[in-house]
Amino acid sequence: MPKDETPKVAKRISIALRRHWDDGVHTYRIPALATSEKGTLLAVYDMRRRRGKDLQEDIDIGLLRSTDGGRTWGAQQVIMDMGTFGGNPQEVNGVSDPGIIVDPKTGEIFVFGVWMHLKPGTYNLTTKQPLKIGFGQHDYFNGKMRDVRLYNRALTATDVAKVLVVDKSNQ
Repeated sequence: MPKDETPKVAKRISIALRRHWDDGVHTYRIPALATSEKGTLLAVYDMRRRRGKDLQEDIDIGLLRSTDGGRTWGAQQVIMDMGTFGGNPQEVNGVSDPGIIVDPKTGEIFVFGVWMHLKPGTYNLTTKQPLKIGFGQHDYFNGKMRDVRLYNRALTATDVAKVLVVDKSNQ
């Protein structure tokens, strides 16, 4: 761990957890950090696989864990990968801009991101409508936090299809 030995001069000491082309990934961006109930430091981030551009692109969400306050980190895990959902290539099934929160009452950990699909060559999310958190151009999250699920693995296209099935009986 770097040590600042300069007297009376404030500095920010940092360590790069991921670098250009680590594990074959072009660019890592948009980090978010949280500490679990057990004190594990959790870092989530974009894994921009082919190039550094925003959505729409082949982007997954990665996770690193540290159990010693950030001195050392475990192996990278891919925790969100939309794969070839709907039979479409990965570059039109990107998930980006992760966030992570820990419920202080239950200790549950929630990781979320923005999923864009079927818009090849498009990465400008600007619309003429006002931005509303949880709303998209055609749909929105209309549930409760208890409806959100955390998975300890990347979901397959079949898993995602099961999650997307709407139960009409509850409406």
